[in-house]
Amino acid sequence: LVLTALFSERRHREAALRLALDGAELGAFSADLTTGHFEGDARTTNLQGHSAPPATIKASRRFVHRDDLARIDSAVANAQATTPSWRAEYRVIPPPNHPHHGETRWVSVESTILHNSQGAPTKLLGITRDITQRKKAEDTAQRLISIVESSDDAIISEDLNGIMRSWNKGAQ
Repeated sequence: LVLTALFSERRHREAALRLALDGAELGAFSADLTTGHFEGDARTTNLQGHSAPPATIKASRRFVHRDDLARIDSAVANAQATTPSWRAEYRVIPPPNHPHHGETRWVSVESTILHNSQGAPTKLLGITRDITQRKKAEDTAQRLISIVESSDDAIISEDLNGIMRSWNKGAQ
């Protein structure tokens, strides 16, 4: 009876955690730094470009844009030496059988590094999130800023009260 109650309580906690992750559109993962074993939920699997969960850290990185791998490795190495947590943003190139094939997707990872009693890093526990829309908006905003700044035409912005808030060199 006690075991049944304990397992029931654990299932309720896991269900509540799953609801919270789903509501925030987050994926969850764990990676064993000593064995290379990787476990991720369905959202993390999909965000990383996989159709089936990868079993190793190496396999989990298969669709990460090759130009971003060194930056990720550097962030993890730095975090292992200085802080228990790390964050990274990187691109994923999904394969042909993936729903997002042909797109470059952006993923954000936030993770905690666990250490053993000797202080050696042993595990990563973290969350993933799709930040593609945010990155597209940032890119669009940056392009608009570049156009306005480089234009010889007068471009002026006003607030709703008709007060000028900014202008470019053409307007000067």
